[in-house]
Amino acid sequence: SRVDKGFDKIPDILNYFISKNDSKINFYIQIHKVPQILNKIKNEIYNLAIKHKNIQIIEGYIDFDDYSNLLKKVDIIPLLHTEEQLKQNGSQIVFESIANEIPMVINFNANYVKNFFGYNSFIEAENYTDFPAKIEKLIENYDHYLDQAKLQSAYHLEKIYNDKINRKILNKN
Repeated sequence: SRVDKGFDKIPDILNYFISKNDSKINFYIQIHKVPQILNKIKNEIYNLAIKHKNIQIIEGYIDFDDYSNLLKKVDIIPLLHTEEQLKQNGSQIVFESIANEIPMVINFNANYVKNFFGYNSFIEAENYTDFPAKIEKLIENYDHYLDQAKLQSAYHLEKIYNDKINRKILNKN
């Protein structure tokens, strides 16, 4: 729950879909260790979740099994990290989306992140205010992006399987 991970952008996305009265979309938001500077944002998210049953808050740290189960419910991941964060850094959530065949909406300037994708399993948002519209576009063309995400995942699994070091490890077991 940090600014550089886009926590402050969440209310805008929620409000966009709330204004469209689209209750078919469910939101899962993990909130953990919120810095004091983001308390207003945290409170806004909680207030929205109280009013709208399609917003689920997951509080605190979650272990691997709970995290894996949560990812099974997720159809789209918006990568809300700041442009500065994504210029030369990735995010574990990118690899989670690849491993779990989950299409993403990413920032247009997330050049470093794009290096991990061989298939177009994501839509690029021009800026943070463009994220909701791109989420809608992904939903409208979901089957296409899901197919791409499946190809992306299979590609990486094959790459991992064929890696020399991994082959040595696999052959020892």
